[in-house]
Amino acid sequence: MLGADAEQYLQRHPEEAEKFPADTRGVYVGEVRPGGVAENAGIKRGDVIQAFAGKRVRNMTAFDQLIGNVKAGEAAPVRFLRNGESQEATLQF
Repeated sequence: MLGADAEQYLQRHPEEAEKFPADTRGVYVGEVRPGGVAENAGIKRGDVIQAFAGKRVRNMTAFDQLIGNVKAGEAAPVRFLRNGESQEATLQF
């Protein structure tokens, strides 16, 4: 999965920002690798990841740190926005 800080991305792309609350923070999903962990969990391009493993995600740096703590074979819940609606899934590593 390739992502960017949602706050910055949405400021630069007002057509996408219209789909989310004005103060949206997290990780904007720019690309999902076919067959990868994100795709298998149902994450799609345009989603904004806001929480991972019970921790709030405010930007890409925070998300990278949280992902770095996950070991192969573990699963972790993820909360994300899709078109402004909150959804949940489980990432299986």
